[in-house]
Amino acid sequence: MKLVRIVKRLVPVLCLSVSLAGCASTGGDRSSSLYLESAPSGVYYARSPAMQSAERELAECLFRVAGQVSLRKSVTVQYVTTPVNAPDGTRLTRAQVSVDYNQANSIAILDTLTVRAVRRDQNGTEALVRASPLPGIKTPSVQASDRIGRDGNPGWVARPPKSSGYVTAVGSIAQGASSPDGYANADTNAIGALAPLVARGQASGSSTVYEATLVGVFIARRWFNPQEGRWYSLAVLPR
Repeated sequence: MKLVRIVKRLVPVLCLSVSLAGCASTGGDRSSSLYLESAPSGVYYARSPAMQSAERELAECLFRVAGQVSLRKSVTVQYVTTPVNAPDGTRLTRAQVSVDYNQANSIAILDTLTVRAVRRDQNGTEALVRASPLPGIKTPSVQASDRIGRDGNPGWVARPPKSSGYVTAVGSIAQGASSPDGYANADTNAIGALAPLVARGQASGSSTVYEATLVGVFIARRWFNPQEGRWYSLAVLPR
């Protein structure tokens, strides 16, 4: 019930924020999506599926951003790799990811959020949202190559940036451009892929399990490749 009351209280404020930030429709053309735009520190991207109203869609975006902020404080990651044989006999590695963080923090975080920009079309709403800085959490500047290659992907997909100040990993998932969860699932896979870089694997049958608690992790870049129908995310963990 408390959650419902918070949403109802936020809706008028959100509507005002949207009118100040401006609202544009992409008309189904995702080439100008907000996830492509560079955002300053403390600004987060979220997307919601089509719902009964614009207000509900925007509220969903706010909850998703609050989750991203909570995750930055601390997230426990389990990354499990298992060797499998492909139909053609090729030896592949299958990865399973799970993340766990304190979602109760999201309620308090909602009051700190400010909508920067919103776009809505028949597939739902996407938004850029600013959150208050997190005390003690580093946000290093990430120099990643955004040059698009022949494969239709920016350079950071194949060559994640390296630095003494942070660790990076790329995650991806095959989901259509209209999927409201494609970017979020790619985010999860990218965050999970950080675990083998900072934790020692433990054998469990034929699988290897990596577990780590990450503080300050964030998504520095996102990309959707329409030729592949695949989302990519670049996760960054400050050292």
